[in-house]
Amino acid sequence: MKEIIAAVSREYVEAFFNNLDANKILLHDIEYLSPEYKQIILQKEKDNVHQLRDYIARLQKDGQLKNQNPTALTFIFIGMMHWLYFWFDPDGDLKIDDMVDIMAEVFVHGAGMNQKDSGCAAAERA
Repeated sequence: MKEIIAAVSREYVEAFFNNLDANKILLHDIEYLSPEYKQIILQKEKDNVHQLRDYIARLQKDGQLKNQNPTALTFIFIGMMHWLYFWFDPDGDLKIDDMVDIMAEVFVHGAGMNQKDSGCAAAERA
């Protein structure tokens, strides 16, 4: 499952960073478009959101993702992707492949440690 989410993330991140200037404008300056062009962009965004939501719902139906609200999961995923450009430096020490792997891990398994990872720390504290 993590590999599937990583592949989707990688495709999104690479497409986003390959068109960084245009994507920054779309994210921040859409309000300045004429109503006609704004509606075109918003409809494409809506179509993409629905496609991703449907994909997440299929993964849930197949038992590959927890049965959480698929709309919430969709926007959590999109949020991880969209805000990446604020701080991520593709030329820095952390590479896109590393970042995609981390995001997929957090999306699929969370960032917390389970009992196996923590050496049963909760039991040790009791």
